[in-house]
Amino acid sequence: MNTISAQELKRHGVGALEGLLENGPVAVTRHHQPACVVLSVAQYRKLSERMSPTFGVRSTTISELLTLPARGTKQRDEIDEALRTERESWDYR
Repeated sequence: MNTISAQELKRHGVGALEGLLENGPVAVTRHHQPACVVLSVAQYRKLSERMSPTFGVRSTTISELLTLPARGTKQRDEIDEALRTERESWDYR
């Protein structure tokens, strides 16, 4: 499995994943420890089609998880306001 650090992902954005995803899922590491796995849409579909009740997982489990808001999410206007406040506090002297 390919890996990418969370720091590199922050620096380069989703573009950093594109080439890696061509070879399968990508593990995102934080402090040299696996934090999450990113799948392409095709990989996700293939995985969700293979899931069955015999494994104790409902086929809608992943879909339901994807509809939940991420923990700590903020609206764009909240982020913009926080950035504006921070920038205003900078001393350019």
